[in-house]
Amino acid sequence: MPCTIGYTGPAPVSDYFRPRRTDTELKACFRGRELTGWETELPAGYTGSILVPADSHSHPQGCSWVLQHEFKSLTRWTHGSFVGVENGTTRMLEWAKLASFVHAPVMPVWAEDAVVKPEGSPTQ
Repeated sequence: MPCTIGYTGPAPVSDYFRPRRTDTELKACFRGRELTGWETELPAGYTGSILVPADSHSHPQGCSWVLQHEFKSLTRWTHGSFVGVENGTTRMLEWAKLASFVHAPVMPVWAEDAVVKPEGSPTQ
């Protein structure tokens, strides 16, 4: 949500927050403000997780988490009708794509000379 909600307890969200689907997006209102949402798949190989604190007595250091739910897509909400680059979710998804290139295996330059090229292939 593009706002801060100063409450962390249970709430009957589905009684009041009822998004409606258009051809390309979701529309909803929250406290009188119109919101526009886009469903977005997480990049390949990624899974979202919702963790909740575990019973502190079950872990010797008193700090442990339990998986409550996993998801493969999320809905990005904004005021108005455009999710721009300044949106944190957009930047996170772009970083995930970039990270896959940063961490991909790289062939050293000297190894390129050792690769046997098929006859008739162009040489540089």
